[in-house]
Amino acid sequence: MVMKNISKLLIATALLCLPQLAWTQVAADSRFASPFVAYRIIGDEPKPLLVVEGKQDKRPLKVWTIGDSNGAIAHGWTTQLQNMLPNGTLLNNSESGRTIGFDNLGRTSLNALRNIDTYIAQAEAEIGDKPFDFVILCLGTNDTKADFKDRQDEIPGNYGQILDKLLASKVFESGKTKLILVSPPPMRAKNMEEKYWGSSERIKHLIPVLKKEAKKRHLTYVNIYRPLEATFTRYAQDGVHMNATGQMFVAQKILRKMK
Repeated sequence: MVMKNISKLLIATALLCLPQLAWTQVAADSRFASPFVAYRIIGDEPKPLLVVEGKQDKRPLKVWTIGDSNGAIAHGWTTQLQNMLPNGTLLNNSESGRTIGFDNLGRTSLNALRNIDTYIAQAEAEIGDKPFDFVILCLGTNDTKADFKDRQDEIPGNYGQILDKLLASKVFESGKTKLILVSPPPMRAKNMEEKYWGSSERIKHLIPVLKKEAKKRHLTYVNIYRPLEATFTRYAQDGVHMNATGQMFVAQKILRKMK
C-alpha cells in the first residue's frame, strides 16, 4: 500500500513538471461545421488569435476611416472591414507614415493634425444626403518613433485637438454619426530598425493616454493592444505590420463596437 501511494505521488509530481500547454492554430476546413477557426494543443506558445472566417454584417453602413500604414496596405484592417460590410460604403483616408501630430520623415503631409481640416472637407464632400454612420480613427504608431522620443508629452494634446475638430465638423452635425477610436497595435521590442528603437515601450505607455482622451469625450475606445500583445510577433514578420489574419482580428474587434 505504501509503495502504491509513493508511485502515485511520483506520477503526480512528474505531471506537474510538464511544460504548460497552450493553443496553436490549425487551418479550418470543411470538416468543421463551425465558422470559427479550429485549434489543437501543442507546445508552450501563447494562445493564437481567434478570428471568425467569413464574418459579415449586411447593414448598408457608411464609414469613414482615418489611419496609417496598417489601414493603407492592401490587406489592412480597412480592407478586412470592407469585406465584412459587403453592403457598406467605406471611405478610407489612410496613409503610410501618418502620425497624430508630428512631421514624420520631415513631411507635413504625414501630420494628421496639420491636415485634419483638409480630411474633414473631403469627408463633408462625400456626405451627400446620407451622413456617415461611423468615423474610425486609428493612429499613434508613428508618433512613438525614436525621432519623437522626447516629444511624447505632446501627443495627448495633439490627439485631443483632432478629436475636437472632428466632433465640431459637419460630419457629426446629424447627431447620428459615431466616432470610434482604435488604439495602435503593439510593436516588437527587439531586432527593429533604428527608427523604432524604444517604440515598443512608448506605445505601451501611450495606450492609456489615448484612452483617457477618449473617455473625456465619452467616445468608444477599442483597445487592440491588449489582446495582441502576447502573440503580435507571430502575425507581424517585420515587427510592425500584421498579416491578413492579424488585420482581420482588428477589423472584427472594431465591428463588434459598431452598434
